[in-house]
Amino acid sequence: MSFLLKDVIHKTIADSIFNEIFSGRSNYYFYTGKVSKYPDESVPPAPDDTQFGATDTRNRIINVKKLTTNDLSFVVARKNWDSGTIYDQFDGNYSVSNPATSGATSLKSSNFYVLTSNFQVYKCISNNNGAQSTVEPTSTDLAPFSLADGYKWKFMYTIPLSLRTRFLTNDFMPVQKDILNPYYNNGEIDNVIINNKGQNYDGNAVVSLSFASPGNVTFGFRGSPGSDGNVTPVLKPVLDGSGSFVKVIIENAGNNIKSANIAVVDLDNTGSNLFANVKVGNTLFVSNTGGSTGNAILLPVLQNGILKEVVVADPGIGYSSNIRTFITVQGDGSNAAFQPFINASGEIEDVIITSRGEGFTNAELNVVGAGTGADLSVSFEDGDLDTSQSLVELSAVPGAIYNLIIDNAGENFINPANAAISIIGDGTGFDASITLSGSPNNNISSVTINEAGSGFTYANVQITGSGSNAGTGGANITAILPPENGHGFDAVAELFADTLMFFSTINNEEIHNIIIDNDFRQFGLLKDIEIFGEARAFANSLGTPTFLATFDTLSDGGSEIAKDAVLELASDTSRKFEVVDTVTANTQMLLTSLNNHTLVGTDVLKSVAGTSFTVTTVNQNPTINKFSGDLVFIDNRTQVSFTEDQLVSFRTILTV
Repeated sequence: MSFLLKDVIHKTIADSIFNEIFSGRSNYYFYTGKVSKYPDESVPPAPDDTQFGATDTRNRIINVKKLTTNDLSFVVARKNWDSGTIYDQFDGNYSVSNPATSGATSLKSSNFYVLTSNFQVYKCISNNNGAQSTVEPTSTDLAPFSLADGYKWKFMYTIPLSLRTRFLTNDFMPVQKDILNPYYNNGEIDNVIINNKGQNYDGNAVVSLSFASPGNVTFGFRGSPGSDGNVTPVLKPVLDGSGSFVKVIIENAGNNIKSANIAVVDLDNTGSNLFANVKVGNTLFVSNTGGSTGNAILLPVLQNGILKEVVVADPGIGYSSNIRTFITVQGDGSNAAFQPFINASGEIEDVIITSRGEGFTNAELNVVGAGTGADLSVSFEDGDLDTSQSLVELSAVPGAIYNLIIDNAGENFINPANAAISIIGDGTGFDASITLSGSPNNNISSVTINEAGSGFTYANVQITGSGSNAGTGGANITAILPPENGHGFDAVAELFADTLMFFSTINNEEIHNIIIDNDFRQFGLLKDIEIFGEARAFANSLGTPTFLATFDTLSDGGSEIAKDAVLELASDTSRKFEVVDTVTANTQMLLTSLNNHTLVGTDVLKSVAGTSFTVTTVNQNPTINKFSGDLVFIDNRTQVSFTEDQLVSFRTILTV
C-alpha cells in the first residue's frame, strides 16, 4: 500500500497552534528558569528529552509570562533580493522530472519569493526563461507587473515596523494574513480582558443614579411588550478622575417602562455642566430633572419596555471621581486610557476604554489601589482594511492565468497572421496573442497575455494556425495556475509558512513583588497550566511557582545565604529547595521547590554547612502549578541576567 502525506500537514499543525493562541482557546506561557550554573557555563547542555529531564526543567522554573496574539507570528526563510540572481518562477508542478531553474524539486523548496530593501515581499511570476534578475521590484500594483529585465513580479505585502522589530532576523522574515490581524491596524487597544477581578478595591459609590424621584419613570399597561411586571432599572455610574461620566452600566434593564428620566445624586461634590446647551435631535437640554446636582445629561434609550442603553450626552464635571482605584498602562504605544468599574463587592467588574491609544503592539495594564489580585490584559483592534496587503488580499483573482510557459515553440506555421492561442478550461475571460519568429522557421517566440481571465481550475492551451493546422510542429504551451484563491490572497499559505516564532521580553519582572537579582539559563513554552493548589486553569499574565518566606536568619556561617544555594528539609533531606533571591531587610528568601514540596510555617531548612533556617512565615505561596499543563519547548542557553535598565528579548523558533 502506498500513500502520500502532503506538506500542508505541517502548516495545518502550525495553524492549530497559532489559532489556539489567537482565539484564546489555550494559554501559552513563556517561562524562565534554572538559576544554578551548568558544569561548563560556556557550553549549555542539550535539553534532556526524558521524563527526568522534563521534571527537572519544571522544577527549575522561576516565572512565567503569558503570550498574547502579538507575541507570535508565522515566519519563513528570509530571501533578500540580490541583483544578478536567477529566481525560480511560481509553478506548482515542480518535481524530480520537472525541476525549477535552481534545481528545486518542489515549489516549497524553490527560490520563488524575495524581500526587497524596502521591506516589501514579492512573488516571481515569470523569470524570463531563466534570466538574471537585475531590476529590484518596487511597485505595489495589485496586478502582476513586468520590469525591464523581463521579470514579472506580484507584490504580496510590506512588513510593518511592528513586525520587523519583533520577528525579522537575518534568517527569518514574518508573514501574516492582513485582514483581522492586529499588526496592521493603528495599534489601538480594542478590548480589555479581566483575567481576575481581584478584591477589596474602592469604587465611586458616592455617586448614584436613580429613577425613583416622582415623575422620573412611567410604566406602561399590562399586556404591552415587556409587561411581565413593573421593574425599575438599576444603573451604575463610571466616572473618571475629573468627575465626568464615562459610561453608565445597566445592571438591571427594568421592564414595562413607558418613559423615564435619570436623576444624578452626589453625596460629596456638587458637579457642574460641561457642555452648555446640549442639543439631541430637536431637543435642547440644559439640565436633568430630579437630581441634586442636575447638570450631567444622561439619556435613557428604551426599547419594548426595557432600558437598552444610556447615552452620556453631557458628561458633566466635578462629581465624586474614582481616584481611589485607577489603571496604568505600559507598552510601546501612547495615549491609551482606561477607567475601572468596581462593584459593591470590591471587584473590578468592567473596564471602560476612554481612549484606545495608538501605536501599540504590546501593553500591560496595572491596577493601582487598595485592593489586591486584579489581573488585566488587552487585545487589539482587528486589522485595518486600508493597508497595501489587505488590498492585495481583497483583489486576488481566483483562477487568473498570469504566466504561460513555452514547452515547444513549434515551427513552420503556414500562415503566421492566423496563429492563435486559446484556453480550454472552466474559467472565462482569458485572452492572449502569439508572436512568431518569422521566416524561415515561423515558430513561437513569445506569448503576450492580454487578459488573465478568472475561475480556471484546469487550463489546456490550444494553439491554432491556418487551415488544417499543418506545420505547427508539435508546439506546446503550459498555463501556470495560481493558488486556489489567487496570488496574494493568503501569503501565509502561499509562502508555505509552517514555522512559528514566539517573541517575549523580560525586564526586571517582579516575582511576589521582588525584583529578581539573579540570572537565568533555561527558557521555553508551557501550555494550559493550572493555579497552584487548584484544578483550575491559570489565566493571569504573570505567574510563579516560587515561595516567599520569612526566616529566623539569613546567616550561613557568618555570611548571608548565597543565591543558588540548595537547602534541605530537616525532617526529610530528600526534599530540597533552591534559593532564587533574598530580601535582607525582611529576612526573606525566594525559594523554588526541587521536589514539589509545599513549604509550611513549621519547616526547618538546612544548608550544606549545616546551618538551620526556621520558617517563621510563608508570605507568598506559588501562583501556578509547575507540574500542570504541557511542556512544549525547552531552550538551554548561556546565562542571561536582568537589570533595571536592560530589556532582554527572546525569540523562540518552532518548526513543525
